[in-house]
Amino acid sequence: MTSNEGHDLINNLNFSKNLDELDSLERATCAHCNKARRYYCYTCMKPMGNSTPQIQLPMKTVILQHPKEKKGKSTAIHAKIIAPEWVEIYQYPEVPDYINENNAVLLYPGKHAITVPELVEKNKERSENNKIEYVVFIDSTWQQSKCIFRDEKVAKLPCVKIADQKTLFWRYQSFGDSFLATIEAIFYFFKEFNNESHQFDDLLYFYAHQYKLIQDRYRNDTSIKFNHKQNYINYEQEEQANKRQKIEHQ
Repeated sequence: MTSNEGHDLINNLNFSKNLDELDSLERATCAHCNKARRYYCYTCMKPMGNSTPQIQLPMKTVILQHPKEKKGKSTAIHAKIIAPEWVEIYQYPEVPDYINENNAVLLYPGKHAITVPELVEKNKERSENNKIEYVVFIDSTWQQSKCIFRDEKVAKLPCVKIADQKTLFWRYQSFGDSFLATIEAIFYFFKEFNNESHQFDDLLYFYAHQYKLIQDRYRNDTSIKFNHKQNYINYEQEEQANKRQKIEHQ
């Protein structure tokens, strides 16, 4: 995703809380684990301060997290913090017994994966007592996800896939822009599932803030070098802002 595309996506999101509220937070001690955190505690999966949106989801969300996935960098934590009653995170190889091929689907581009609209139609055909209750996501690198996908319990789950999307993720990856961060996959799944434009925008609250911080940092200091995608930093935005300031002061 280019800088302009990312900028347009972020600007079109409607958050229930202002992103700037996060900037006012200082590092503080988490009340649950006594560790220093700023925006949220990724260990306890709790927000810091009162500036975090809280939403409901159409179905329960189960996230299987690879044990080598660093919690401090995992975007899956965002979903648990923003929709705490609807999201559960398990560290693989733990797979909850309550999910099975009859009540859950796995977001994974398997050979026989159906689309989200197809899932919605199939769910309508089911009786009220036989609806899909859970959607399962794998939180890991693409290579690590294959190991989890082959797990006996996981492999039995019907697969569903979302429409092709481009990631906002800032670190370079060799698999291309269509490989999404976990929170992006969750966001796009529910957006398709409910066919809603902005109902689930809050899921990207922390993610959009991180994107904004990265943009601001490297746009304001061009001497900093980091491994990122070509045309990722939106320098054009800064140029436009400088032009506006010059006009205002004339």
